[in-house]
Amino acid sequence: ASPEPLDAHAPVLVHFHGLEGGSDSHYAVALMAECVKRGWRGVVAHFRSCGGLMNLKPRAYHAGDTEDNAWVMKTVHARFPNAPLFAVGVSLGGNQLAKCLGEYGHAAGEFVKAAVSVCAPIDLVAGSERISKGVNILYADMFMSTLKQKLEAKARQYPDLFDLKAVAKVKTMYDFDDLYTAKTAGCRTAMEYWQKCSAK
Repeated sequence: ASPEPLDAHAPVLVHFHGLEGGSDSHYAVALMAECVKRGWRGVVAHFRSCGGLMNLKPRAYHAGDTEDNAWVMKTVHARFPNAPLFAVGVSLGGNQLAKCLGEYGHAAGEFVKAAVSVCAPIDLVAGSERISKGVNILYADMFMSTLKQKLEAKARQYPDLFDLKAVAKVKTMYDFDDLYTAKTAGCRTAMEYWQKCSAK
């Protein structure tokens, strides 16, 4: 950990990580190191169930979970009211951030000065199609291993909501989102979730 800048006006950067990421993701580490070099404050917002702690509620994070984005930015802005706040979202975090700021429109200027979305799947339907083909399948499989472990833990935690037998059948991102994410995001199916939660 680096010492916090003494200047109350030193900018603060809030980072929203990608799917199954966290403060130990290589891009988050690099971004926070750059903040230190510039004399800025840096914050990595861990999504629910990321960063080593399982979320206690049935739901975890998802691509359209913009309430958490807004809460983090407003909370950090309130903590450092004299500092310009910048935000960056990577991949899933980039979709969330873009959708959040789109929902707030000009009112977002009350808590964030500028934001950038990096490599974000702003069209989740097209993104899911892309990730399920060719070499991208390896990328999807990497996520599925940790997502399934978390879903199994949720099924044990909430047996009325999730059936462990159904979890065992999950093989793709569509299966995962259809069984779990869509329901906890208030959608009927994975396709509805992807359509409603796309930043575009």
